[in-house]
Amino acid sequence: MQEIIVTAKCRKNGKYILIKFEKQESRWNATDSWKGATSEISQKRVDTDKKTIEAVIGVSHTYPGCPYCEDTQIFRCSTCENMYCYDGESSEVYCVTCDINVILEGEISVIEGNDRSTGAHNATELGQKSDEIGLK
Repeated sequence: MQEIIVTAKCRKNGKYILIKFEKQESRWNATDSWKGATSEISQKRVDTDKKTIEAVIGVSHTYPGCPYCEDTQIFRCSTCENMYCYDGESSEVYCVTCDINVILEGEISVIEGNDRSTGAHNATELGQKSDEIGLK
């Protein structure tokens, strides 16, 4: 199975989250999420094996949402290109990185994350690794 892990942030508290995307037919859908590392430096240590996906990006009906606020949808800021959770109903959201309101339009068509298709690490191990690094 092809999958990647994307580093994102909770838009409500700015904490890192990891989102697993799986290729499902012609789409890449978010299927799971975990709490990420506790600092930017720690998160960069987790971010390896980068892969860029250009495709239709969506959210699976099984996606549990953000592990902090439980928002079940995602958006990508057009300014900083970071990914965040959101409620799925708002047409305007706040980007915690840019400190601006962003009007949502269109679909996400590009994501960049850690390639987990090779089996080198599974998504659960990556989430655990990020927790361990963040606690140091």
